Amino acid sequence: MARLWMLTDLPGASPNFLTENPARAGKLAKHLKKISDRNSLHVYSAKERLADFQEIFGDVARVEVDLVRSLERLQVNEFRIIVTGDP
Repeated sequence: MARLWMLTDLPGASPNFLTENPARAGKLAKHLKKISDRNSLHVYSAKERLADFQEIFGDVARVEVDLVRSLERLQVNEFRIIVTGDP
């Protein structure tokens, strides 16, 4: 779940993985355009989604490695949950 979150939105740590690098940001824009140009009445299968992603971003395993490395560089100094009121 954290990896999906890192791909698209990381509050307080903007830019995120897909936009921090200009090359990836361009690929993201191209990918979103490709998706938006699809016929919304057509079933968009997992196989088609994967093919579209790979066409633009390349090897999924390589993207995964880059994402994990980016997550590893992310340092969280402190995280607190404060609960008030009755449980």
